Amino acid sequence: ACNACHDDQEASWARDKIIEWYGSERPLDVHHTRTIHAGRQRQPGAEQALTTLATDPNAYAIHRATALDLLLGYSASASESAGRTALEHEDALVRGTAIRNVEHLAADALAPLLSPLLKDPSRFVRTEAARTLSRIARSHFSGEMAAESSALSDALQEYREGQRAT
Repeated sequence: ACNACHDDQEASWARDKIIEWYGSERPLDVHHTRTIHAGRQRQPGAEQALTTLATDPNAYAIHRATALDLLLGYSASASESAGRTALEHEDALVRGTAIRNVEHLAADALAPLLSPLLKDPSRFVRTEAARTLSRIARSHFSGEMAAESSALSDALQEYREGQRAT
C-alpha cells in the first residue's frame, strides 16, 4: 500500500517505516488481515475466524467492524450472535456496524435491543438505529417504551438531515 504512492521507494523501505512507526511486534495486524482476506474470499473456516475476530476484545475496532460486516454474508446465527455482543462495544464504528447484524430480527426483539442506541453519543450509531427501527410500527414504542418513541423521532430527523446534506 505504501509503495502505491511512494513508487520511488523499495518495498523494504515501506517495511522499515512501518517498523519504525509501529514497532516490530504486530502479530494481531497480520493475523486479522488474513482472517479478513479469508472472509472476503469465502475460504473454508472463514466464518468461524470472522466470528472470533468480531468478538475479540483485543482486536482493533476497524478489524472488528470489518469482520461484522463480512459476517453478513454468512449464516444469520453467527452474524446475529456477534452483532448482539458488539452492540455494547466502546467504539462507535463497531456498535454502528453491529446494527446491521441484528436488523433481520422480529420487531418484538429489535425494538428493545436497539432503542437504547437512539441516545448513543455517536450520530452514526443513532442514525443507524433509527434507520433500522423505522420499519417497525410505532405501536412497539408504547407503554414502557414510550420514551423511546421520542428518541426515535429525534434520531430519524437527524438521519433525514444527514441524507439531505449529501
